[in-house]
Amino acid sequence: MKQTTEYIYNISNKKKNRVDFGDGEFVVSNFKQAEKSLESSRFSIKTVLKGEEKYFLNGKKHVLTPGKFLVVNKNTSVDIVVKDIEPVKGVCLFPPEKLVNDVCKNFSCSQTELLDNPFEELSDLNFTQKIFRLSENKTGQFLHQNINAILQMRMQNESIDFESFYVDLVELLISDQLEINNMLSSLSSIKKCTKEELYKRISLTRDYIQDNYTEKINLNELAQNAFLSKYHFLRSFKALYKQSPYQYLLKLRLEKAQELKSKNYSIAEISELVGFSDAKNLRKALQKISA
Repeated sequence: MKQTTEYIYNISNKKKNRVDFGDGEFVVSNFKQAEKSLESSRFSIKTVLKGEEKYFLNGKKHVLTPGKFLVVNKNTSVDIVVKDIEPVKGVCLFPPEKLVNDVCKNFSCSQTELLDNPFEELSDLNFTQKIFRLSENKTGQFLHQNINAILQMRMQNESIDFESFYVDLVELLISDQLEINNMLSSLSSIKKCTKEELYKRISLTRDYIQDNYTEKINLNELAQNAFLSKYHFLRSFKALYKQSPYQYLLKLRLEKAQELKSKNYSIAEISELVGFSDAKNLRKALQKISA
């Protein structure tokens, strides 16, 4: 690894003579510049506390910034690039492989199968590889609540229950993946890889709406961002999120408007801040919600 850096260290739960799921790893890095290539990775969850990390997973680029996390499957080709003026602080979690397998089995197998084949390993443990926002699912919320807390505990030399941390994390990861699988089942494509690619593209446009909800957003723009025809994009968005892009945008604007209203902003101010075309229409929409 090429680096001009302060540190990289690992927090682990290694304890001798202990029967558990094995050692997970909690790796903290702080690089200004770094380049690394892995032909075959371990299963991991990556997040950034400060700066930007670029990952190329099987050649596909993923830019990781604060407030987001990335899931990387086992046996994935990974290239990592860090290049910044200030140190980039990242955290990479490697849950114990046996734990991931056991939790997956308990979520996917019947009680009879678990009793008859308690030690059989699953052959397919693939998760959807994409950038997720910390706020968008249970895994992200868990990471947001716990990573800084663990770093603080380490600074204060407090004991850390990593076994419980990894159990909770993996359970939430699999629960979120099952929700994604349910969403994928609503798409009409036959191949799973095609469904996953479509899900990734549509979820990126949802993120775009969240980042730009105050601006004028039209269907053409969203479809182009997803590299889909307008109809294919619209149908797929509605299949995944049970509402049209316009309805999603409107709901987001109204949620922000209610938040600002509670802070005593005027309707005119709120209308401008959330991107509503007319203060009168905004007042009517808010009245309809509260009715």
